[in-house]
Amino acid sequence: MRSTRESAVILADHVRSWAEAGRVVGAELMVLEDGELVVHEASGWSDRERGRELEKNSLYRVRSMTKPLVATAIFKLAEAAELDLDDTVARHLPAWDNPRSGAVTLRQLLHQVGGFEQSAWPQPLARYRSLRAAVDAMGEHGPQHPPGSTYRYSDIGSATLGAIIAERTGEPAERILSEWICEPLEMRDSHFHFEVDAPWAARVNSTYRWTVASGRGVGGFERYWDPSRAQVVPFFRAAGGMYCSIRDYARFLELWLGLGEWKGRRLISEASARAALEPGPFGRYGMSWDLPTTARAGQLPWAFGHGGSDGTAALVVPERRLIALYFTQSRGRDLMYCFAMRAGDAFELPGPMPKWTELARETELELVSLDAAQRRAIVGTYEFGGPDKRLEVFEVEGGVLQTWLRGEEVQLVPLSDRRFALGWHRGGAGVELRCDDDVRLVFGLAGGQAELMEIRREEDVLATGTRVCRGSRG
Repeated sequence: MRSTRESAVILADHVRSWAEAGRVVGAELMVLEDGELVVHEASGWSDRERGRELEKNSLYRVRSMTKPLVATAIFKLAEAAELDLDDTVARHLPAWDNPRSGAVTLRQLLHQVGGFEQSAWPQPLARYRSLRAAVDAMGEHGPQHPPGSTYRYSDIGSATLGAIIAERTGEPAERILSEWICEPLEMRDSHFHFEVDAPWAARVNSTYRWTVASGRGVGGFERYWDPSRAQVVPFFRAAGGMYCSIRDYARFLELWLGLGEWKGRRLISEASARAALEPGPFGRYGMSWDLPTTARAGQLPWAFGHGGSDGTAALVVPERRLIALYFTQSRGRDLMYCFAMRAGDAFELPGPMPKWTELARETELELVSLDAAQRRAIVGTYEFGGPDKRLEVFEVEGGVLQTWLRGEEVQLVPLSDRRFALGWHRGGAGVELRCDDDVRLVFGLAGGQAELMEIRREEDVLATGTRVCRGSRG
């Protein structure tokens, strides 16, 4: 087996090559073994247009990597007998006390089995005046599936837990995370609300998204946010919203590697930490932690971690006392999945992390050019299971192929003449569209969502039980 140093150098070479090749605008890598720094590198740009190079320990929007901090605060409240993980949300938030939402429990939200789809807010989150207003509206609206019946990764769970933290403590959730977690862990570069005039604002990296420039498959990153602009959602979202350095997040991971203890100080009990690292009802997600497919109840997983939709990712391997973090603000090419795959190869880990390796080999393919005839062969409306269920693929100016996902136009990036990947869209879910010899299209939601539709021109059969639908071209 390679030494940790040898493995970290191999991983660093991969990350550096992505920045040099323009596959990310910039990236930072940190690897620690038993609390000692092994590798720490930064490559590429913090703001490409302004010629600002990426610096070590600059600040990132870590998005969903906020969720484990929210869970940690919930565990502290449970240990203080302020709540029980098996409480219904309705016990703490009256707006949830109705037939639609009354059965949802805190434990279900932690395990992502509360029944909520991603981005299922009754209206865009930015339109609400506060986190509590958004969560109350969601409680009145109710989940899309019976609570506990299915795994669905959704921001609504952690947002609701954030509102419960505020309700039980009488303080904003972000203040509790700062006082209960960041201050004891000396996470001085961690923040939960952005203001353009904040003294730390200039250290925040600009954020980029991958877009398709033409139907020839030419794509690139465009800057869609920089620290001269206010954040879109005017309040702390709890499912995301944290800004921090890679070193700060490493400290938080050290707490969890220590099963709730950091430098002799215990923040949560070992029992809480071990429970959080056990798989949930559908075996793929702990309590706000991604787990390997081999995770089993009653034992520590060989690895755990989490990712964020702007490209950040972290991996912890308890047996080897290993922490690896990959931070970028280049959204849309899913290289955090490639990071998980390359980390597994470099450190010779025993298996995949489920959500993190699904698209890894796909995103390492080169883009291709499609001619007009190839594009015309794909354009059309596909029915599956009836006229109310349709997938439309259309061509816009410049030869760009697009489809619709959750009410948004989504660009399709050609990886071959038969396989496509998502360019970018605000919802953050991945899309795969494949075309084989019989013009079957496969349209799936990545990021752990169990949706897959196979669509054939010559068939009109709706399969049941497997969530696979076949239909005809309209």
